[in-house]
Amino acid sequence: MLATLDPLGMPVAVDVAPGQCSDDPLYAPMIDRVRASLGRTGLRSVGDCKLGALDTRAHIHHAGDAYLCPLGARRLPAAAVIIIIIYTDQV
Repeated sequence: MLATLDPLGMPVAVDVAPGQCSDDPLYAPMIDRVRASLGRTGLRSVGDCKLGALDTRAHIHHAGDAYLCPLGARRLPAAAVIIIIIYTDQV
């Protein structure tokens, strides 16, 4: 797992984990290390669908940070997508 400063692509933190284990529990400690390293909140984490786990998103939100990740149908039902599209179109 790699955390970088965007747009520079400069590495901030790196974790190497065995391939046979889940990376879901690695997100929160990595995000905490980056936040401590930079000494601030209000950061944006961008990740794959595993970043979209509810516990991870709650951890990010609770600290005042933001996230960007794909959300599958289990995490974002079609009805919610339609509401978001309608709301976004009216703004």
